[in-house]
Amino acid sequence: MVGLAERAALAQPAPQHAVTGRTVIVVPESRARNAQLRPIIEAFGYRVVMETPISGVMAVAVPPGTEEIAAALMRQWPGVRRTGRDLIGRGGTVCDAAPPVMSEPFDMPEPTPGNDPDFEDQWYLENIGQVIVNGSCPTTDPLNDDPGVPGVDINIRKAWAITQGCEDIVVAVIDTGVQYENPAFDPARFFFPDLAATCPNGTLLDPYTCCWEETVPPYTPGQCAFGYAIDMGGHGTPVASVVGARGNNFSGVAGCVEMAGVDLKCRILAARTSIVNAFGGWPVYNHFSEYATLYLLEEIASNPVYADVRVINMSYSFDCDMYSSPIYDELQDACEVLKSVDIVVVVLAGNSEGYANRCPTRWDSVIAVSGIENIGDRWQQEIPGSCLGISAAGESVDFCAPARAIVSAPCNPSFGTPGSTPPPSPCNAPIVLAGSGTSGATPQVAAIVSLLFARADELGVTLTWQDVYDLLFFGSRRLAHWPGSGRDDVYGWGLVDAYESLVALELLHYRFAHPHNRADLTDHNTPGTWRFGVADGVIDCDDKAYFMDYAYPNLIVEKADFTTTGALQGQPGYGVPDGVVNPDDRDYFLDVLFPAAYAGTCN
Repeated sequence: MVGLAERAALAQPAPQHAVTGRTVIVVPESRARNAQLRPIIEAFGYRVVMETPISGVMAVAVPPGTEEIAAALMRQWPGVRRTGRDLIGRGGTVCDAAPPVMSEPFDMPEPTPGNDPDFEDQWYLENIGQVIVNGSCPTTDPLNDDPGVPGVDINIRKAWAITQGCEDIVVAVIDTGVQYENPAFDPARFFFPDLAATCPNGTLLDPYTCCWEETVPPYTPGQCAFGYAIDMGGHGTPVASVVGARGNNFSGVAGCVEMAGVDLKCRILAARTSIVNAFGGWPVYNHFSEYATLYLLEEIASNPVYADVRVINMSYSFDCDMYSSPIYDELQDACEVLKSVDIVVVVLAGNSEGYANRCPTRWDSVIAVSGIENIGDRWQQEIPGSCLGISAAGESVDFCAPARAIVSAPCNPSFGTPGSTPPPSPCNAPIVLAGSGTSGATPQVAAIVSLLFARADELGVTLTWQDVYDLLFFGSRRLAHWPGSGRDDVYGWGLVDAYESLVALELLHYRFAHPHNRADLTDHNTPGTWRFGVADGVIDCDDKAYFMDYAYPNLIVEKADFTTTGALQGQPGYGVPDGVVNPDDRDYFLDVLFPAAYAGTCN
């Protein structure tokens, strides 16, 4: 298993011919079986082009036009669990198409809501006490007429003054696909090749015919042209929009949601593993495929093409106790591999009691997110009908984020032009504009993680998986009316706070980057402006002012508490933390800790 740096070094843009429908996916009973299967595969003139490190899933190159025949043949071999057509990007006959670009990229917005008309409804970005409406049950939700509590949000406005993200960071949204042509998105920010692990011509009750489940011959040639990972179920598009809808996106297009994503610059990788609408109610069973999910996780972990993926969002889970299967052990191993290369998987806690014990939510290799209301309480809807739900609680919950009436871009069947590349998303079950549930809380946390990676790259800091977790922890806050202290099963460590986590990252950089970087905090003379707080190589009065006026109110005590109150400089005890960050700490910061680096007086 190569590390993140090695994968990044190997990553090159994939040539168009490398992402065509000319491979067959072979899922062995176990990876050990591959030693017997490889000689057979090669004896037929086929070639293994990729093998995943945990489950041993192989991508086998076959002559063009023989994919269905080869898949049916290999499906009969001993040791083969199942087969399917290729899952990467432009399957079928779309082998030479250029990545879709529907419009010119927009200029990045200032760190304000800009001209996004729906921003005022995005209370989870900035809660000023506004009254909002839950689109899932707009007339029956008793909280629709109650104002929110100011400050119960993810504090993104202040975070955008530090970073708005980076186009080199990719967030993979494993879901029902994404509606690429939706005006809420900047098309230049989609990452290709995308990953389509379910064929688009299945049905709600049987979406995996010809893909991952066994089928009865004859197999119709071409029935599994996976194509682009367009949204087939209406769930992935809103999730992706919470991550990264473009700011300043007023378009005047009817039906378009003009909102702001949490990360305004990251790229989005659509990875489709279901065509089922998760907001409109399930059919007989949840058809997010475990096998397709495993393949996608391993593909992202092992294929250098996806070396820029730093965060994975999964707004779904599996009942791994009810349906015991070796696949769950393999999925857990895949999540551990991703953690080992510092790719952060963020998953939902779930919308029913007990769901926090599902997989992968309960594994230590992922970050599990529960949901809260705009008044700061646990999210729940106990209205009979479609509005039943409650944020799952359990020992697996790490953090919480807003989950009620989350503004998102619904997958609108009217967008797109027939015959376009990619084709318009059918979206067989569009969702409401402001839906509720932990599916919407999860991408907020995923996007905060991508902002942390973006800022770390700017600072030259390499973040490990544990660093990311710690930064979320240091930034999170428990609301005053919550019972107890520390972590609990409802809210985890607390409500995520994008700004506070970024401040914690700044401190990490200042303390450890080089000997004097703890003091060299600024490269501007105007506190509070863009990029203020970046070292400029000179320790001066601006650094002292920044320390006290901007970093000081939010500093973690053990990293800023330098002095014992009332002690004189140079006297015994000076420089010993007293549990309070005060002006003495500011003076000690420059005048005593860094006498060789700084000489002068400040007013």
